[in-house]
Amino acid sequence: IAGSPATIAYSDNWGVTWVTITAGSVNGQTPLALHTLRPTSIWLATTGGYLYHSNNSGQDWRAAHSGLYTTGDLNAVAFHDDNEGWVVGDGDKILFTRNAGSSWDLFSTGSGDDLASVSLLGDLVLVGTSSGKLFVGGEAGTFSRVTTLPAAIVAAHFVSHCPQVMVAVTATTAYISVNGGWSWRAIAT
Repeated sequence: IAGSPATIAYSDNWGVTWVTITAGSVNGQTPLALHTLRPTSIWLATTGGYLYHSNNSGQDWRAAHSGLYTTGDLNAVAFHDDNEGWVVGDGDKILFTRNAGSSWDLFSTGSGDDLASVSLLGDLVLVGTSSGKLFVGGEAGTFSRVTTLPAAIVAAHFVSHCPQVMVAVTATTAYISVNGGWSWRAIAT
């Protein structure tokens, strides 16, 4: 993903050749995160509070969120299925949809931080912040802090379909918890 307008490059031959597609950006947003539910269903989060969706492998795009609840950057996106998904962004904004982006619920962690990552496991949502906080929540909109790491969390995930095992990554260190976030240890990288 690159540039303005939002452009996606893909390869279907292991990177020998690449094709670029414009994601339908009408306001010059810069792409920040991409989530592929499957090769035909792609979600693209951008600056300016925009989220785009393609259901035909990127050939056509529609705005699934266009600055309604935030004009801040949308930094991460994850979907369970064709309908239910989460988007996180600047200013402690969490967006949740049950209908493929036709309508959204607005939540927050209460931290006031910019949100940098989102990961899903069943009904659980794992959210990492720019100040190193990690939260777990769900569709009820209640988020509880699990831990605070010494730097911004750039990625966080549940491991092996187990809510007790989590990995969080900062710019310099990866951390793992095997007890639901009660304790963490750095992983040598």
